Amino acid sequence: MHWSPGAALIAALAGALALAPPAGAQDRTEWRTDFSRHTVSLDEIVSGGPPKDGIPAIDRPAFVAIADADRWLGPRDPVVLVVEGEAAKAYPLQILIWHEIVNDVVGGRPVAVTFCPLCNTALAFDRRLDGTLLDFGTTGRLRQSDLVMYDRQTESWWQQATGEAIVGRWAGRQLAPVSAPLVSWRTFKASYPNGQVLSRRTGFERAYGENPYERYDDPEGSPVVDFFRGRPDPRLPAMERVAAVSVGGEDVAYAFRALKQRPAINDVVGGVPIAVFWMAGTASALDRTRIDQGRDVGSTGVFDRRLGDRVLEFEALGDGRFRDRLTGSDFDLLGRAVSGPLEGRTLTPIPHGNHFWFAWGVFKPKTRIVGAPKLRSAGADPVSRSPRWSPIRPCSLRLPCPHSASPLRRYRMTVRAIATIATAGFVLIGCSDNDPTSAATTTFTVTVQNVSTPGLLATARAGGTIPVSPGAYAVFTGSNPMFTGGSTADAGTERIAEDGFPEMKDGMLATATTVTQHGLFEAPGGPDSGPAIFAGETATFTFDASPGQRLQLEAMFVQSNDWFYAFGNGGLDLFDGTTPISGDVTAQLALYDAGTEEDTAPGTGDFQKPLQDPAATNV
Repeated sequence: MHWSPGAALIAALAGALALAPPAGAQDRTEWRTDFSRHTVSLDEIVSGGPPKDGIPAIDRPAFVAIADADRWLGPRDPVVLVVEGEAAKAYPLQILIWHEIVNDVVGGRPVAVTFCPLCNTALAFDRRLDGTLLDFGTTGRLRQSDLVMYDRQTESWWQQATGEAIVGRWAGRQLAPVSAPLVSWRTFKASYPNGQVLSRRTGFERAYGENPYERYDDPEGSPVVDFFRGRPDPRLPAMERVAAVSVGGEDVAYAFRALKQRPAINDVVGGVPIAVFWMAGTASALDRTRIDQGRDVGSTGVFDRRLGDRVLEFEALGDGRFRDRLTGSDFDLLGRAVSGPLEGRTLTPIPHGNHFWFAWGVFKPKTRIVGAPKLRSAGADPVSRSPRWSPIRPCSLRLPCPHSASPLRRYRMTVRAIATIATAGFVLIGCSDNDPTSAATTTFTVTVQNVSTPGLLATARAGGTIPVSPGAYAVFTGSNPMFTGGSTADAGTERIAEDGFPEMKDGMLATATTVTQHGLFEAPGGPDSGPAIFAGETATFTFDASPGQRLQLEAMFVQSNDWFYAFGNGGLDLFDGTTPISGDVTAQLALYDAGTEEDTAPGTGDFQKPLQDPAATNV
């Protein structure tokens, strides 16, 4: 059996936690803390093994230049980035993993840069509170496996994952978060060639560069279950990394699995339009013995999408570049416009973390998740047993979209845009392999194909073809969650029908109680290199559904003011009794007028895309 120092450390930690008395039963003689004031049960706070300041914070940090740090940092080494004004500093996890707290000043702002290895929470906070300058140390305690800090001024105890004081004089107070994204060393040194880097000369002897928690974040066998006392939220695997965001009282977790597939997500959180970026190239600090050799987990950036009087809409170009669809400007992972009309402008960063899901979910149980895995069956237990399943031969079916030239009602038109829906296979759980009609869940793959041809419209725009915008879809029960026939469209449908941007609608669907799954679809590049579905291009998406569930979608008829494609008002029935549909369902697709703009003939009006917005050719 392989036994490493990291395994020994984790085993010792698990043993200490198993035997640890709660804080209420621990020796308090070393503390000046006012234990009569607390916002959580003291029984939830347990010893992590080390004593008070047994993991020493860095109080007098020294810094070195890029060239010096380049001798001991690898390109994928993860570093915490803090920028204030013209000052930019990097705090390598290969140092923070041994100290957990750095008390520092960046650009005149006093900050505490913190990292809890057990939760993968790299977070920074302003050290000022009500005119008092605080500095922090480690209590040696944990709550929900997360670091509990203390301030040396009042010895109040603070939850690192939330920045909230939970015991002592400051109980109930909150530290102001500071943006501190976790990025690769390569990204930092390329972006800030004059930046400063936390030095290894800390005054302590530690094995900097080595990971004392080897294989801790192994998704197949993490020891977290041995010492996490809470009940992990089952909506995501406990060790899934998430970009964790709190804005305006709303909490959202963007699963890395979703970000890897869609590296730019436009959303609205707490009323604020935000963008979430992901880029490959950053190592996990909790995987291999050498941190710079850890597997690639990537980095994230989160930003306010408002810039001046514009609300930007982003798409990923690859290689860490993100394009604003409205202006064609390209941005980097750090929210800086590097080309295009907005070059030199910078988005406002939103403080966020790259938590393990268990560590975010336990503190933010009402979190909305973007990128949760699809559930095969309500009764299936993905941990303890593998469900039985039977593959069914894939089927294809085509559905031409009806059109019309008459506004203000649902039409059939002479122009065709074709969508194809197919059952990619049945997943049969708890039923006989030779009885496919009793399947509890079916996996559907939908292909939307644009078969319009050049010259179809008497206009030079887009070559006379009819582009279809990226769209949003929902699987649901009950009433149509996307629109109501005969009523004016809501803001999300208006955004699709007028501008071809479905992200707002997708965000709205996340809160609809009748929706079981939702998402976006777009063309994977193609001749126009954008997500719009042009002539000859296709878009696909996949979802699971059970009998009684229906499908609805929305996508813009681009050569219009405010028209969009959708199924009938009740949506598309995915099952005929218990048998999943297959075949041509074109007749059930229709064109709707959102009723939000005055209509003009397709491909002619000045307030239609793409004339209204030249970037609409890459909607």
